Parts: sequence; C-alpha cells; structure tokens
Amino acid sequence: MRHLKEKDPKRLREAIKPPDASEEPELQAIIKSFSRTVSTAQGIAVPKTVGINALFEVNRKIATQKPSMPFSSFIGEDTLKKYRGVWEQLLCYIYCMQKDKRFEEAKPSYQFTHQQEDAFSALVRAVDDIRDKTEEAGRLGSQGSQESQESRES
Repeated sequence: MRHLKEKDPKRLREAIKPPDASEEPELQAIIKSFSRTVSTAQGIAVPKTVGINALFEVNRKIATQKPSMPFSSFIGEDTLKKYRGVWEQLLCYIYCMQKDKRFEEAKPSYQFTHQQEDAFSALVRAVDDIRDKTEEAGRLGSQGSQESQESRES
C-alpha cells in the first residue's frame, strides 16, 4: 500500500464509489460486463460442462499436491454480492486512476506495464465501440418506428 501512503483517503474513497451511469457510461458498461462474465463463468464451472478433473485442477492451491475437493462455483447470494462489490470498487479505482481527470492528483505512484496499458485501452475502446453501436441501433430503431407511424397516418 506504499503507493497510497501520502494520498488523501477521502479522494480515494470517491474513486471507488459506484459510477453514475449518466456521468461515467464507460465505467458502468465495464461493471455490467464484469457481472455478466461472473454469471457466465459460474454457470460453466460445473462438472457436466468442464468435467470433474478440470474442477480439481482449478481448486489446486499447491502445484505438487492434489486437491482434496473439486472447485465449486456455488456461493451464497450474500457472499456473491460482497465479492462483486469488492470487484466493482477495484474496477472503479483502476478506471478513475487511469481515465478520470478529477483524480489526477490522487494518481498512485505505480504505473501499468505496457501489456496492462494496452489491455486497459483495448477494454475502453471495446466499450466505446459497443456503446456507439447500441446508440446507432437505437437511433435507427426510433427512425424506423417514426417512419412507420408517418406511413400509417398518410
């Protein structure tokens, strides 16, 4: 936590607040995508999909010891909510420190590696592309319904 040592705790807490969708649509989209990914992974990480041997390997903690139980993707709803909350805070923090100019003075002293920077940039570009396509589809859909209504009125 050395990189946070001389940072303002109040500003850091602001950086992990859930985003306002109207102010930070990119971050909101990243969080929603993460949530869908977790849900999908939970549904896939079951014996009938990946096999019991794979689940034993996923649960391996020490490379030289065979795990005693297979991995279980089932967790209680309360636990899942807490885990997602922590991950959302982490995603908010990373996003704010990398993209949000309001946190310029609170930026940590660490830096992304080139690979991390490239991956983060690719994530933001992908979210922007999806948002652009969604907005375009919405515009086209509303134009089509408007044209349909006009043709019925004539």
